[in-house]
Amino acid sequence: LVETELETQSPINRLCLSRSERLLFAGCWDGTLLVYTYPLNGAAGAQFEPYLLHTAPVTGLCMSMDDTLLFTSSVDGSMAVFDVNDREIRREKKDVPWLQETLVSRADLDEKAAVLREAEARVRDLTTQNEYTMKINSKAHEEDTKQLEAVFEAKLQKENARYKYLQAEKNDLEADFEEKMRHMEERHTATTQELERMYELKLLNQGKRLASVEEEKEKEALKYEEQHEMLVEQQDKLLADIQDEFETRIAEQDKVIDRMELDADEQHRILETCLLYTSDAADEEDSVDLGGRRIIKKKNKELVKVNDRTSTKHERHISETCMQ
Repeated sequence: LVETELETQSPINRLCLSRSERLLFAGCWDGTLLVYTYPLNGAAGAQFEPYLLHTAPVTGLCMSMDDTLLFTSSVDGSMAVFDVNDREIRREKKDVPWLQETLVSRADLDEKAAVLREAEARVRDLTTQNEYTMKINSKAHEEDTKQLEAVFEAKLQKENARYKYLQAEKNDLEADFEEKMRHMEERHTATTQELERMYELKLLNQGKRLASVEEEKEKEALKYEEQHEMLVEQQDKLLADIQDEFETRIAEQDKVIDRMELDADEQHRILETCLLYTSDAADEEDSVDLGGRRIIKKKNKELVKVNDRTSTKHERHISETCMQ
């Protein structure tokens, strides 16, 4: 692949290679036809011959089957037929004359020019009418815009005034709120400090009271222990005294009982003697003293009562001692 730069005065619009691949034709925007020898020489640069065929850009290139004629067309509405020699491309001729062969006549060109001028006049009229309409619409639009701007300006001023009023009210509310919050914080701080002081004072009093209660409790405990020990000692001493007294009384009661038993035995012995005497006297049919018999019965009854009283006192003394 060989790359070759083609230096031209106008951009190339169309390319066409001959069927024998010996010539390369290029149509340019300025209506010039460039003829290159093919293949292009990349080292020495491409050699070409320019031919002015049209006054507008070339739109088409077509080679005949025998490579003798090249047909070109242009935007200007003309078509040219270029005569190609097999070996040489008329290197001596530098000025290319206008071709006389055309596809259209002069009348057709005049008619087309008249149509073109009419179209241009219509375009100018339409442009003028469009400009006039645009001016009217622009003026109406400007008036509408001014009215809208005036309305919007009035609304904007009203909204600005309302915004300023709301902003001032907001600032007043914020100031009032901040003032209330400050007062509330001060009151809350004072209340909290007072409560903390009262609570600390209460805790201090409770601590002192608890300490005093603990001290009183210890004193009461010591006093209770002393009283308990004293009561225990008193109870032990009282029990010992009661036991000694009870034993002494029991000993005395035993002595009394022994003595009374002796007296009872003596009385019983006397009674038996009296009964024997009375019985003997009755057997001997002697006189019997009934009064003496009554005296004996009375003494026996008194002896029984004394025994019963002694036993009752003894039992009562024992029960009282147990209750104490």
